[in-house]
Amino acid sequence: MTEPVGSLSLARSYLRNTIADCDTFRTWIGATTQEQARRRIFYDSLPAADRGLTLTRAELEAYRPHVLLFNVGYASERDSAGANFGADEGGAIVARFEQDVPAEIADNPAEITLRFENTVGQILDEIHDKSMTGGYLLVVRLTISQPTLRVPHKYIAKEGDYVQTDALALWGDLRLAALSMNP
Repeated sequence: MTEPVGSLSLARSYLRNTIADCDTFRTWIGATTQEQARRRIFYDSLPAADRGLTLTRAELEAYRPHVLLFNVGYASERDSAGANFGADEGGAIVARFEQDVPAEIADNPAEITLRFENTVGQILDEIHDKSMTGGYLLVVRLTISQPTLRVPHKYIAKEGDYVQTDALALWGDLRLAALSMNP
């Protein structure tokens, strides 16, 4: 894969590393190292299907649990002029968390949501804890931008039974990160 360079690619790469180093994330996906964990964090979509244009149910289930990262905003502005030129920047990345519904609680929607949100909430807490450390993305605000949703019954036969939620991570300068979402 091409190495990330520039603000957009580096921000997403730093968030990927941040999530991959969260203990709760590693436990959730069954990984012990950052490299193993990074294999469950994808940019924009899951990898291409082995056969055909769409992933089979078995392929989709093999990827879960996972996180998809989407760049959804970026803003930069000059903060000085002349020889000491500088710029502030900020942006927004959506992290979509997705996991299969455990069969033993498939008939208990409240329990499905509670367990899933417990896990995602702990991961978000750890992202905040790590965000002030070098090598990780400076996340200044995390919000849930899509509530926990379960796949509609009509898609279960094709995609499997799963839940997902989107967390919006604003990074860098908070004012610019917010501006990047509403230019």
